[in-house]
Amino acid sequence: MTTASAAPITKDELEKFVTLWYHYLDVHVPLAEMIELVAEKSEFRFPEVTSYGRKDFTDWYERVTHQFFDEVHETKELHIDVHDDEGDVKLVTFWQASTWNAPDAKSNRIAFYAGQTWKVKRNPENGKIEVTLYAVDTFEPVGESALPS
Repeated sequence: MTTASAAPITKDELEKFVTLWYHYLDVHVPLAEMIELVAEKSEFRFPEVTSYGRKDFTDWYERVTHQFFDEVHETKELHIDVHDDEGDVKLVTFWQASTWNAPDAKSNRIAFYAGQTWKVKRNPENGKIEVTLYAVDTFEPVGESALPS
């Protein structure tokens, strides 16, 4: 019998992980909860920066959770391939967020379609799934959306 840490990743488990990831981003969970989903040796290719490891991810997360609010991520396409303790994810998410630039009287609503590639693995020490690669392959604005400078 296999232990939880040695068990193969299942497609259902990975679908739940994707849902949890975006829920965490939408509600801005504390960093301590979010960082548990990130592998020590990881690479994140965002439109604005590439980060490596938990330290760089922390810097990115703290910046975006202060820059964007009222976020909504809707997964529009999801393709998962699992093999033993690793998984590959290709997805398209519809991301909406609000921003505010002081002293503007109103906030701005932005929206983008983001095509992404993820690689995940099961941490052998605790059995949890972690992201090792998160690449934003395409980032297409919807309507008049543009990221604030």
